[in-house]
Amino acid sequence: MAECAPLDNVIRPGAPNGPSGVALIDRRFVGQINFRARGGAVTAAGAALGYALPAEANTTVGNGISRACWLGPDEWLILCEDDQKTELLKRLADALAGQAYAATDITDARAALRLAGSCARPVLAKGCPLDLHPRGFGQGKVAQSVLAKAQVMILPIEDGYDLFVARSFAGYVWSWLIDAGAEYGIRVES
Repeated sequence: MAECAPLDNVIRPGAPNGPSGVALIDRRFVGQINFRARGGAVTAAGAALGYALPAEANTTVGNGISRACWLGPDEWLILCEDDQKTELLKRLADALAGQAYAATDITDARAALRLAGSCARPVLAKGCPLDLHPRGFGQGKVAQSVLAKAQVMILPIEDGYDLFVARSFAGYVWSWLIDAGAEYGIRVES
């Protein structure tokens, strides 16, 4: 049986009719590791990753290979290229041998989408209650919220946002974003 990505049945690549102010991109190859630990295990994980895990609520740090997003006082989502995931899990296991922690590959549980372009913020604001102004929610921040009634994790990037949504809601969110972006001209990429 062929593997099916969360958005295979709803992506309709194509150019908008007119200029586009936003691009919607299916980011299929983002590895996602849910990491939970406390105390010394957090420090050891940071050493294995090459950066200290963020301790401040709703922040994110990374090093070009991976990025850790704060989800709670003892929980992070570690993002990486999918082909780096196995190596990161091994490094964490080696560094944390004998300590209490959990590192779980959840890549298949969530779809990764990117909403980018000059009009990404107003499109996202149509269905998200967060204040998305870069003054308070810019790069280095992360938040768990809702988008059009679906739970999402939102990560600001240089020219827009990376969105992580449960696989079962991916098609709905994708379609909602296409509709919300129509007035700005939306370009769909897969």
